[in-house]
Amino acid sequence: MHYIAHIVISAVLHALIYLAIWKALQFATLGQVLGILAVVLLVVIVSGLAWHFLTNRRGRP
Repeated sequence: MHYIAHIVISAVLHALIYLAIWKALQFATLGQVLGILAVVLLVVIVSGLAWHFLTNRRGRP
């Protein structure tokens, strides 16, 4: 069941990120775009690691 919740949350987060990027691109300079992409990449990495650790703690160490 929590897989469904994860998929839904992930889809919503991605939609918000894409919307934010699209809006920002309309008014952003190249430096701002690169900064936004760096932040998004950081968020994706951190959330991916957090999800990995949270799901793996229950099963194997």
